[in-house]
Amino acid sequence: MMKDKNKIIKTQCEKAIEMLEEDYGAEFFKDEKNNVYVKVYLNEHMNLLSVNSDSFKTFLNGVFFMKYNRGLNRDVFNQIIDIVSFSPLFEMSKSDKLFNRIGYDEEDSFYYDLSNWNGEVVKIANGYWEVGSYYPVNFKRFNHQLPQLIPEENNANIKNCAKIFDYLNISKSDRQLFLVWLISCFIPNIPHPILILNGEMGTAKTTTFTFLKKLIDPSVAETLAIEKDMRDLSVIFENHWFVPLDNISSINTETSDCLCRAVTGAATQKRKLHTNGEDYIFKYQKCIGINGISQVANKPDLIDRSIIIEMEPIKPEERKELTQLTKEFESDIPIILAGVFETLSKAKEIFNTVEIKSFERMADFEKWGYTISRVLDGVEFTDNFIREYHQRIKKQKRDLLFNDVVALTLLSYLKNKAEFHGTMTLLLANLKEEAEAIGIDTRGNQFPKYPNKLSMRINEIQRNLVEEGISIDKSRNGEKREIHIINQNFKTISVPMVNIPMIRKEEKNETDNNPNFI
Repeated sequence: MMKDKNKIIKTQCEKAIEMLEEDYGAEFFKDEKNNVYVKVYLNEHMNLLSVNSDSFKTFLNGVFFMKYNRGLNRDVFNQIIDIVSFSPLFEMSKSDKLFNRIGYDEEDSFYYDLSNWNGEVVKIANGYWEVGSYYPVNFKRFNHQLPQLIPEENNANIKNCAKIFDYLNISKSDRQLFLVWLISCFIPNIPHPILILNGEMGTAKTTTFTFLKKLIDPSVAETLAIEKDMRDLSVIFENHWFVPLDNISSINTETSDCLCRAVTGAATQKRKLHTNGEDYIFKYQKCIGINGISQVANKPDLIDRSIIIEMEPIKPEERKELTQLTKEFESDIPIILAGVFETLSKAKEIFNTVEIKSFERMADFEKWGYTISRVLDGVEFTDNFIREYHQRIKKQKRDLLFNDVVALTLLSYLKNKAEFHGTMTLLLANLKEEAEAIGIDTRGNQFPKYPNKLSMRINEIQRNLVEEGISIDKSRNGEKREIHIINQNFKTISVPMVNIPMIRKEEKNETDNNPNFI
């Protein structure tokens, strides 16, 4: 009986693979992470399926039943997966790159996946764009994705980009940066700054992200949450092109680092589920948005990779019904997309002629941003993107510095001082005394308790301190580690005391005399 069973399983494997190749034009290939996919053609439409996915199993079982009037044995699926994963059998030595929503080819044309049943894609090349079905790029499809509306090629006018502001609560002073960021979201293979929206309740932060998701990367999940487990967060980045993280109250160090990696495209190695040792590599460069009532980005690396926009409350008389507003916005998506693609095609045409003397950290975005702003110049904005972007980044860095307890204390301590030279232990004692003098609570978690923690905090803000004219050098004198701080601006240094935990004298006295206070 065992022999007969094995023979039946083997026959089903042979029949299933033969059917896939002959009836559905199956082409098996591996992606850059060595995962196996298959292209199958059903009713003249190409479908791309992971052989390890439930979608592939459902498809294969369904078409096998239609042809042979019986389903596949459960064990057959695993055998088929093992067989097609064997490269020499199907000559899959060459890996193909798979894209999620946005892609590119060897000629550096860009592609936007409309993710519809017809398999239509927008090609953006130098000076033109078009909608078609057959292009040399492969896109992953996820269950959460929704098809995008087809952009109106007859409305290919750059001015239509600005129509987005009919629906979003973005102040005029922020519109150039915002629109450049938005258009850059359709550019593959570059780091994209994180769009951070801050504002109190009633500023339409969630609505803004919902509309941006519909425009950039339509999905059943219109907004997303930050997952506590980093593997779950990595899966979100893997499955979405635009990741709108909604209503975030705080970001810890581990999550901040994960966000930075998701921007730059650095790989993350995680163990596969239900395995003892095999790893899965997460690698992506995604467009990310974060919104919250308060400023949640509190690490220099994250600030350097962000564009922060403060949103103002909407006046009651200017509010509209969300249902009607959504309906109107969705009707304008084809027009706005046409404007985006027209702008981007013209930017591609002049990109290689653009020269910029100095860059901030997001150099690729800055060059593309300047190129896009030149195309938009005279339509909605003036050609001042570089100046505005640099000023914004500088302001964000200063705001971060002046909202950091250690930075504020150090800046206050260095007022009227040209330098400090001594051990980290001495510096910590001096900073604690200074903090108490200016009313900063040294008992809280924000103020370091030990010299090594102070050293780590100074490392985090050192680059921002340099831009304020403060240089820091650490050295070893025998067995002692010393720090040398030179304050070039000691006569003019200004310390705005904002957003820091203070202790009013009367509160301090109450707690000192209260035996129940812990």
